[in-house]
Amino acid sequence: MPQVDEVENLIQQVTVNKESVDSWFWKDEEGKYTVKSGYSKIQNFPSGKNSNLYRMLWTVKVAPSAQFLAWRVIMNKVPKRINLRRRGVQLTDVSCVFCGLEEETNTHLFFTCNVIKKIWNMCNRWVEVSTTHHNQLKAHFQQFDILTLNSNGNMLWKGVWVSIIRNIWDHKE
Repeated sequence: MPQVDEVENLIQQVTVNKESVDSWFWKDEEGKYTVKSGYSKIQNFPSGKNSNLYRMLWTVKVAPSAQFLAWRVIMNKVPKRINLRRRGVQLTDVSCVFCGLEEETNTHLFFTCNVIKKIWNMCNRWVEVSTTHHNQLKAHFQQFDILTLNSNGNMLWKGVWVSIIRNIWDHKE
C-alpha cells in the first residue's frame, strides 16, 4: 500500500498540458476497447495453457450458478472465513465447519478436509477408479477425468465435480 509521501510524489510528477484535449486510451487490444478485452481485464481471465481449463468448465452442462461458483473456487475467489477475517470481519472462529480442525481455506474446505475427502473417495468408488486427488484447485478439476470415457462422458463426470463443489458450499453453513 503506497504511503502518503509516495502518492504526493506521483502526483507531482504528472504534467498537465492545457493545450491538448483529454481523451481515453485503452492499453489493450491496440488502443481499441472491446467488451471481450474489458471483461478479460476485469476478470483477469487466463490465457494460454489455462484457457482450455476454463473453456472446459464453462461447457459443463450444469446450472450456471454452480458453474460460476466452481469458477470462483478454481480462481480462489470464494469468501472463506479466513479471508473474511483478513478483511476485518469480526469472526470468533475461522476453523472448518465440517471438521473444526483446520482454518477454512479454499484448499481445505473443498479438498483436504477429512470429511470432504470422503466425498471425493466415494466418487472414485462409484466409478471404480483408484486415484489420489490433487490439492491444487485447477489440477483437481482437470484430474476429474476417466480414461475409459469418451469426451461426452467426461463432460458429464466434470458436471459431477461442479455439483459436488456446489453442494459442499451449500452445506457449509
